[in-house]
Amino acid sequence: MNVIIADSKGWFQRRFKQGDYENVTVTFISSSDSLTLDYLENIKPEFIFFVHWNSIVSAAIHEKYKCIVFHVAPLPYGRGGSPIQNLIIRGFKSAPVCALKMTDKLDAGPIYIQEEISLAGQLSDIFGRIYTVSFKMIGEILQSPYLEPIDQVGEPLIFTRLRPEDNNIDFSKGLDYVFDQIRMVDGFDYPKAFIRRGGFKINFSNVSKKGDIIYANALIFADSHKETQGVLSTCENLQFTEVDSCTESHIHELYKLLNHRQHNISHTGTVNYNDHAAFVQSNPYVIWYLIEYDSICIGSVYINDDNSVGIDLYEYREDLLANIISFVVGKHSPLPAIKSKRSGKFFINIPYNDCERQCMMMRIGAKPIQTSFII
Repeated sequence: MNVIIADSKGWFQRRFKQGDYENVTVTFISSSDSLTLDYLENIKPEFIFFVHWNSIVSAAIHEKYKCIVFHVAPLPYGRGGSPIQNLIIRGFKSAPVCALKMTDKLDAGPIYIQEEISLAGQLSDIFGRIYTVSFKMIGEILQSPYLEPIDQVGEPLIFTRLRPEDNNIDFSKGLDYVFDQIRMVDGFDYPKAFIRRGGFKINFSNVSKKGDIIYANALIFADSHKETQGVLSTCENLQFTEVDSCTESHIHELYKLLNHRQHNISHTGTVNYNDHAAFVQSNPYVIWYLIEYDSICIGSVYINDDNSVGIDLYEYREDLLANIISFVVGKHSPLPAIKSKRSGKFFINIPYNDCERQCMMMRIGAKPIQTSFII
C-alpha cells in the first residue's frame, strides 16, 4: 500500500522511520509544489494524511484521493488557524487530535477518529504528543480502510490564525497568561513572544515557571534590527559532524532535510533518493556538516568552492543562524578571491520568495549584496 504524509514543518517526518507501518510505503511531501495530480498519479496513494499543512488543497485532489486532515480542537469548536495557540490562550488544558475527512470547507469534514492530548509544556512538547497520537491514528485507519467518519455536531467556532503582532506579551492578564503566551509559540519557525521597551524588541523562549517567577531566554534587537545581545543559550551546544559520503545514515538524514525544504534555488519538486545519494557521494562541497542538538539532527551547513555557504534547517531561527555562521567563519577561511569569478568573502544565497529568512539574515547583521534572475 502506498500512502503520502503531507508535513510542511517536518516534525512528523523527523520522528518517522520507513517500515513503521507494515507493508506500507510512505512518501513525505513538505511543499505544495509537490502536491500535484501528476505527482500523485505516479505514486497512486490510497491515503494522503495531512499532519501539518499550510496551503489550500484543490478539490481535484481531495475529491479523487482519500485525504485525511489532523486538527487539534474539540470540533466543530476551533476550526481554522493556530488551533493550539487559540485553545491555550482560552484556558484549555487539553484537546482532542481529530483525524477528519478533507472537504471544501476548512476543518468541517466528518471525523474518523480522535484522541485527547495535554496542552501542557512548550510547543515542541505538544507536537511530540500530537506525533504519538497521530502516528497511532494513521495505523488504525490503515488497518480499517473502510472506517466511516462521523459528522461533526454542534455550533462551529472559527479561529483566526495568529499574526506575529499577536505575540506581543500582555502583562495585564497575569503571570499564567504571560507564561502561556511564551510557551505556546516556542517551537519550529513560529514568531516568538516579545515585548518592546525603549526602542528595543525582546523575544522570549525556553520558558519555565516556578511559583510566582517566570524564567526565559531573551534575544534583544535594537531599532535597526541588529542583534545587541548574545544568542540563546540553547544554541551553544550545537554539534557539527562532517558528512561522510559513504555513510547511509548521513545520506538519509540529508535526504529528509532536502524534502523538508519549502523554498529551493537549484531544483523544484521531489528529488529521487538514488539521485540524491549519488550527489552526496560525489563530494560536491569543500566541506559539509550535519548539525545536531542534543543528539538530534536539526540541519546541515556546507561551504562551496565559490565561497557560498548553504544552511539547511528544519527550523529557521535567528539564534541558530547566528551560531552556525559563527562556527563557519571561526573554523574556516574563504578561498582566495579570483577576480571577476570568486568573492574573497563567505556569502549566503537566500531564495527570492523566502522573505522571512532574508529578514532574519539582515537582523543578525548580514548585508544584502545582489538579486539574481534566471533568464
